[in-house]
Amino acid sequence: MVQVKVQWTSLLLSLLVLTVIPIILGFTFEMVTKDGLKSPASMSTMPVNANKKLSLVGCKNSATRQSYVCTKAMDGNREQNDVSFCSVTMRSSNQWWEAQLSAPSQVEYLTIYNRIKNAELLNTFNLLVDGVECNRVNLTEPFSIANFGCNAFGSKVRVVNQLYTHLILCEVEIYGY
Repeated sequence: MVQVKVQWTSLLLSLLVLTVIPIILGFTFEMVTKDGLKSPASMSTMPVNANKKLSLVGCKNSATRQSYVCTKAMDGNREQNDVSFCSVTMRSSNQWWEAQLSAPSQVEYLTIYNRIKNAELLNTFNLLVDGVECNRVNLTEPFSIANFGCNAFGSKVRVVNQLYTHLILCEVEIYGY
């Protein structure tokens, strides 16, 4: 028989140092990409039960700029440096991109691959499922890749840019069940 002794004092001290003290002192954690773009850690938390990437069967957007069609944001290509691999709308207010799911689903979160150059153009946007807002995003720092919670049921997922500019999405992945 193997006997295991647990040092409760060291375990409690570790929990205190790693969780309670940073919260009391108001520490925040953020991710920094290799390109220097920051993302609050809270944007990156993924729900435990939402690990299935949902199938997308179609898309549309408010106004396509040149050949930067909506399907470029759902073709599996995560390239963020070359805009020709991204979906781009015309420059205007409330520009949107919408994906059609293969079946009505519980949408838990979206992973958005933003364009690296001019990433700040996607700092203020809303997420909607079947026309109902599930997240209102207002960032102070641009992001490269981030997850945004949604927690809504439906068959159409829309990203609406709240800034007067183009909506540029290099890739959007929708997760849920």
